[in-house]
Amino acid sequence: MAEVAASHHERLDGRGYHRGLDADELSVPARILAVADMYEALSAERPYRGALAPDQVLEIMGRQVGAGLCETSFAALEEWLPGSSPAVASESAALLAALA
Repeated sequence: MAEVAASHHERLDGRGYHRGLDADELSVPARILAVADMYEALSAERPYRGALAPDQVLEIMGRQVGAGLCETSFAALEEWLPGSSPAVASESAALLAALA
């Protein structure tokens, strides 16, 4: 768990914080947590700005897929959010399990 927590600000391109790990060095749980953390950070109300709407958050995050965020983890988030079908969410879970 410590490795996952320590790696969730890393990016797939190696330009993240704090160790500069790249995609080959990031575990699946760290990739998932990175996506979840970014979604929470953008969708939560902050003292300096209001919460962003889910569609705004996904647009911003979508620009980070590939270089920064794991495409499979991001797709799973999109499919898990309200409005997605249970079958699609199951498919995403299977994809994430295959990455592990």
